[in-house]
Amino acid sequence: MRNIAILFCMISSALVAQETVTLQPHYADGNNTYIRNNHPDIPVLGYDDLTAYAWTCDGDLCIGRGFLTFNLDNILPGSIITSANLYLYANQTTLLGFHGEEPQTGTNAAHIFRVTEPWVYNTLVWPTQPDISYDNSVAIPESVDPIQDYIIDVTALIQDWIDDPENSYGLTFRLDDELNYYSSLIFCSSFYPVDSLHPKLMVTYTLPVGINNVEQQQFNIYPNPAQQELTIQFNTVTESAQTLVIYNMLGEVIQEVAVAPQAQTIQVNVNNFTGGLYMVQSATGNAAMFEVVK
Repeated sequence: MRNIAILFCMISSALVAQETVTLQPHYADGNNTYIRNNHPDIPVLGYDDLTAYAWTCDGDLCIGRGFLTFNLDNILPGSIITSANLYLYANQTTLLGFHGEEPQTGTNAAHIFRVTEPWVYNTLVWPTQPDISYDNSVAIPESVDPIQDYIIDVTALIQDWIDDPENSYGLTFRLDDELNYYSSLIFCSSFYPVDSLHPKLMVTYTLPVGINNVEQQQFNIYPNPAQQELTIQFNTVTESAQTLVIYNMLGEVIQEVAVAPQAQTIQVNVNNFTGGLYMVQSATGNAAMFEVVK
């Protein structure tokens, strides 16, 4: 059992504290792919490459566009993104005919955009590619080396993602000039055999200001973190019926819990809660923090 009294003493600072999360998902998460107009109806499955290009395929211009996404569910709405960097690592072992070791006659400068419609990596094809937003798009400068890694500041894009989660489904990158070959960007996908070279996103953010002016807590919560159910244990038996209120870190009421007279403990089902931090507060202002993990 974790004593929440220690955590509660830190509530004021925790609500404004900075957190950093590093996301580098495995291919099993289905988080990246690319589409190509030369095979418009065939999904790209299991390739080591995450690419954007303008090249020739059987003598005709062919175009590729990359898509990738990350799970940002644990970053609360209202959080302030202080920095977000996207790491893309050059695929030095690609079997594609337009890999970085071949000379490029066109520019491979590109941009990253926020995707505003759902997509699934193993069914995404050229005719069904989702819409994008041009707001806060980020430039990928033309490469200076045949094989080049990139660290790209996508802070504004991730802030838009957090502010508008219902219209945010990852990122896409495409060349600025898709009509003149030969040019390409070829990175390691999450299928690449070296995990450390998978696309990576590092986000530092400030938690939103939540509930203020709470008094010292008079109960403990366990297990903490919780997954499906937690127990609230009162330091003394309750004298009368009361109601506990559970808030998220935006100060929004998530659930009200009735407490009978003479109660020592109560159980709360949190199976449907989203992963993150919550506060439970009594009518007298006593409160404690707990975390739900998924």
